[in-house]
Amino acid sequence: MTDRVPPGVEAGPAPDETTQTDGRVARRERNINAVLDVVLEMFAEESLFPTMEQAAARSGLSLRSLYRYFADPGELLEATIRRNRERTAPLTRLHAIGQGPLEGRIDDFVTMRLRLYDSVGPEYRATLAHAHRLPRIGEQLATARDEMRQQFKLQFAPELEARTPDSGTDGPESASRSPRPETDTPTSGTAADGDAVLAAGDLLTQLDSIDYLRRHRGLSAAETKAVLTSTLNTLLA
Repeated sequence: MTDRVPPGVEAGPAPDETTQTDGRVARRERNINAVLDVVLEMFAEESLFPTMEQAAARSGLSLRSLYRYFADPGELLEATIRRNRERTAPLTRLHAIGQGPLEGRIDDFVTMRLRLYDSVGPEYRATLAHAHRLPRIGEQLATARDEMRQQFKLQFAPELEARTPDSGTDGPESASRSPRPETDTPTSGTAADGDAVLAAGDLLTQLDSIDYLRRHRGLSAAETKAVLTSTLNTLLA
């Protein structure tokens, strides 16, 4: 018997060392998830500016341990918001996006946005509260809004395209057309009309607007759904 490692075979840590390392990694992950969950609980309680001391106390970690995981409160908030976005991503999915009758697509879209709001409303308000002073949170907010706008555009692409003139202008038919007279007011079927419908629909269905209807106007979920559904039908039909 020999302790030498055969040629071509790499030596690895002893089994007990591997177990210890895995245990430390798992414990670190559990601690981090515990403190992130605590911060989310504080958001739900409308405590949008949690301190490191509060997060440590409520999660059962020492303040020293918490600072080993996160350098400052901003980093803790960024991690919390990012984790919740990743966890709730499945709630944003739509079946057969952009396909089917308009009425069904509106219902699917509004139902999805309200379901998302119910799950991320407190975290979204915290994002708004910190976006102006923490650039990375501001970037997360901008990305989320852009993704929601793109989703609206894809879900209602048939209606938006119907309000936009054909993009091709090199064919013989377009060459024979008389130029459209310039006016200050967009007319139906112009690119401006399509852009206006997209802008209005996007604004209506962003989480900011849903939060306004639910919290500031005091509408129930059913009443909010009725408002969004009726308005989108008027806008897109």
